[in-house]
Amino acid sequence: QAQATKPNKPKHGAPSGVPCFFHHLSPPSSLTALSRMNIKPAIILILIAALISCTESTAIKDYRDLPTEGWRAKDTLTFQVDTIRRAAPYEVILGIRTSSAHAYPFQKLTIVAEQQWTAKNGTTMRCHKDTLEISITNEQGDAQGTGISNYEHIIPLTQLNLEPGNQGRIRIYHLMRRPTLPGITNVGLELSPF
Repeated sequence: QAQATKPNKPKHGAPSGVPCFFHHLSPPSSLTALSRMNIKPAIILILIAALISCTESTAIKDYRDLPTEGWRAKDTLTFQVDTIRRAAPYEVILGIRTSSAHAYPFQKLTIVAEQQWTAKNGTTMRCHKDTLEISITNEQGDAQGTGISNYEHIIPLTQLNLEPGNQGRIRIYHLMRRPTLPGITNVGLELSPF
């Protein structure tokens, strides 16, 4: 005996007698265009948020190119910090970059870092001078630092609490016994909240 089949129930609350294939029709083109218009601002907001998060991770990153012939003994590099956007503890980092294309003639590099930080009202928060010795190559003459043909040496200078309105002035110069020091391509300063 043939079994009786039950009539299909309308899906998704469709009224009886209305074929279910109507529920799978594409929305009108005007609705599709509207949804695309709504997606674009969302994508823009996501990109802006990503950009802000990247800039927050490093408040300042300023690298100076040195002449191809070398870093002259009388050339003092001055970095001015006046764009503190939020109150936080910050780490001040010095960066030295070398290149295998220009041989550095010594194993070590001796530099001086002078820092002066002032509060919003102009009073001095911190003022000190550090003499730093950085290993550029090892005893075998192999380049130190991170990289393959260009090498970066990261030297933490100090940690301090800063807030909007604070300003800093950092002066960097070398103490090597050469009027012009080859092999150093860039000197930079980074300021990162932590």
